[in-house]
Amino acid sequence: MARVCGLMSTTKLLPVSVQILARFVGQLCPSLYLSTVSIFENNQTLPHRDSHNSAESVNFVYALSRFKGGRIWVQTAEGVSPLRYKGSELWGEYCDPQRVERLSPEDAAWLRHLGFRIPQAGGVDFDGQLAAPPSQGDLRPAMPRELSVCFFPVGPRDWIRDWCSQVLLRWEICLSPSQFAFSEVFSSLQDADLLEPGVQQQVKDVLQSGQVRGLWAGPVCSSFSSTLTPHWRTAEHPEGLPTASCEQRRKLQRGNDFLQLCFDLLEICVAEDLLYFVENSETSRFWFQPGWAKLDLGPSSGDFVTDFCVWGTPWRKATRFRTNSSLRGCKLRCACQRKHVLLRGRCRARVSWTKLAEPYPSKLCTFLGTAVSSDAGLLGEYRKLDVPACAKCCGARIGEAGHPGPRCSLRNGVPGALGAVQLLEPETIRLCEKHWNAFLEYLATALTEEDVQAAFAVPASLLTAYAEVMYDAGASLHYYRQLLAHVQKSYASVRPFLRPAWEAVTKWETLEPVSHRPPLPLPIIKAMIGLAITYRWHRWASATALAFFGVCRVGEVLNARRSDLFLPSDILEESFKILLQIRKPKSRRRGARIQHATVHSDELFCQYISSVLGALSRSSLVYGGSPAMYRRRWDLLLERLGISKRFRLTPGSLRGGGALYAHCQGDGGVIDRSFADEAVSPAHFVQKLMQLLYAVAE
Repeated sequence: MARVCGLMSTTKLLPVSVQILARFVGQLCPSLYLSTVSIFENNQTLPHRDSHNSAESVNFVYALSRFKGGRIWVQTAEGVSPLRYKGSELWGEYCDPQRVERLSPEDAAWLRHLGFRIPQAGGVDFDGQLAAPPSQGDLRPAMPRELSVCFFPVGPRDWIRDWCSQVLLRWEICLSPSQFAFSEVFSSLQDADLLEPGVQQQVKDVLQSGQVRGLWAGPVCSSFSSTLTPHWRTAEHPEGLPTASCEQRRKLQRGNDFLQLCFDLLEICVAEDLLYFVENSETSRFWFQPGWAKLDLGPSSGDFVTDFCVWGTPWRKATRFRTNSSLRGCKLRCACQRKHVLLRGRCRARVSWTKLAEPYPSKLCTFLGTAVSSDAGLLGEYRKLDVPACAKCCGARIGEAGHPGPRCSLRNGVPGALGAVQLLEPETIRLCEKHWNAFLEYLATALTEEDVQAAFAVPASLLTAYAEVMYDAGASLHYYRQLLAHVQKSYASVRPFLRPAWEAVTKWETLEPVSHRPPLPLPIIKAMIGLAITYRWHRWASATALAFFGVCRVGEVLNARRSDLFLPSDILEESFKILLQIRKPKSRRRGARIQHATVHSDELFCQYISSVLGALSRSSLVYGGSPAMYRRRWDLLLERLGISKRFRLTPGSLRGGGALYAHCQGDGGVIDRSFADEAVSPAHFVQKLMQLLYAVAE
C-alpha cells in the first residue's frame, strides 16, 4: 500500500512497485486524480464515500479477485448517494484535507514522477451530492423496476412500522435504493388489520404474484409468552386454558389466528419457492404449538437462534427465527460475562423493558440484511474464502512455528506425584472408608481401645467374625468385599493371612448367589424412547439410545460431550454409523485409556440423533442434566409404562440389553469387545432375559 501523505517512506523504499501500481490504475481510469493508492486484503466494509472527497476527487474501486467474505460493496452505476460534507473546506487536496498542505514540493515532484496525478490547489464547490464512482468493467446491475417488492413483512401495525424503519434501512446499506421500492398494495396494508379475510387474501395474492422474494413475519406473541403468571397456555391446552377470562380468550384467539395465518403463508412460500423468516422469542409457546408438526416445510427449513446481547444490547432476549435461508441451523449465543438487564418491570423513564427490547439491534439488522441479500442472489456468485491460502500457510495451521524447538517435558516436577495417583475411583474409595469406619465402630462397642489395638495383630479372625455380623444384619456382600480390599491396601502385611476371610466370601456366595442386572429388552427401550420423545425429552432419548445401541455404560454417555460424538456429517461419510469417544472408561487401567463405541443404525435413527445433538456446541454435554435427573425420568417412564420395580430394570440394564440385541442381530463379537474384562458370555444374557420373562409371566 502506498499513500501520498504519511507513508512517503514506502513510496521511496519501493519506487518500482509503486510506479507499476500507479500506471496500472492510470490505465484503468485515465481521468482519475490519482493521489492515494491502497491495496486491501480480505476487506469487507459497508458502502461508503469519503466525506472529504470533492466532486472532482472521487473514489475508484477495482476488484483484483472475488471472494465471499472479502469484498468491498459498492453501489450500482445508476445509484446516487446524498452525503453531507463533514470536513472543513481547505485549499488543496480534498482526499486528505488535513495533511496534503504539508506535502513539500520535493515530495510532490517525486510522486508525479511515480505516476500520481495530484489536483491543483483551489476551491471546489461542493453540493453534498456524490455521483457513482467510476469503475472498470461491469458493476452489479440494478434490480428491474417491475420487481416492486423485495420482501413482504407480515405482523401487527406497530411491528411493521418498526420493521420498515430498522430492517429495510439497514438493507439499503447493502443494496441500491432501487431494489427497495414497495408497491401500493404494501403501502395500503400497513394500517390494515391482517385478521380480516379480505386483507389476508391480498397478502396471499402478493406472495403468489411473483413480485416478491420472500416473507418476513413477526406474529403477536403476548398470549404465547412463557412469563405470564399464571400461564395462559399449557402443554395440555396449547391453544389456551378453558378457564381463561373473556379478555384472555380474546387475546388467545387473536394469537391463534395469527399463528394460522403464518401457517397459510408459509405453505405458499414453500409452494412458490420463496425465502421466509418467522420470528418470535425462543421461550415463547408459539414454537410448541401442535400445528408446527403438521406443517410440511421440507428439509430446507431450520432455526436461527441468537441472543440480542451478542449484537450490543444490555439485555439477552433469546430470539428464534424459523427460516429456509442460509442461516438455518446457526446459533449465535451469549458469551459475555456481564450481568444482563432483566426484561421485567419498567425503566427510569417509566417505559416497559419488554417494549424497549422489541426493536432489532442495528448490527443484527445489518447481519440479517446481508444474509437475505445473499440468499436472494443480489450479491452475485462468490466462492468461499480460503483463509489459510490467503495467509500463505501450509496445512491450514496458522501460527505454528516452522521450528517449534525442543519437546517439552511431560513430567510436572512435583515431588511425591507418583504416590498421589489413586488406582480406584473416588466413589469406591469413599465406600471402602465408610465400611472400614463401621467396622471400627463395631469393635469399639465390644472392646476397649487397648483390646482393639491388640486385636489388629490378628485382623483375619476379626474380619471373618465380622462377616457373620454383616450377613445377619442383611448387608450386601459387595460391601464386605470392599472392606477386605481396603484392609489389604491399608495393611499390606496382613494380606497373606486373609484367606479365612475370603473363604467367608465364598460361603456367603453359596447362600446368596450373585445376581447381575437383567438386560433391558428391545421393546421396552423402544417404548421408553418413544414416550420420552412425546415429552420432548430429546436429549434424554438420544443419550439412552446411544447407551443401548452402542453397548456403553450409561455413565460414559452422560459424561460425554459433543466433541466426543462423531456423527456421519462430522466425518463426511454417508454410512449410518455414529462413533462415541469414551475418555475415561471404567476399564482404562486394564485396556486402552481412551476407548470408542460404534452405533450401527439406520437412516432415520442417524437423522434424529443428528437433529438433536448436531447443533450443540463442542463443549456441551450430550445430556445436559444431572445423573439424578436422568434416573428420575427413567423411573417416571417405567411407571407410566406400567412396569413394576420388582423387575429391577435400572439404567445399568442398558449395556446388557444392547449387547444381547447386537448378538441377536449377528454381531457375535460385540460381547467379547464390550465385556473383555468380565466373565460374561452370550448365554449369560439369554439366561437373564429368560428369568425376566418368567417373572413377567408370573
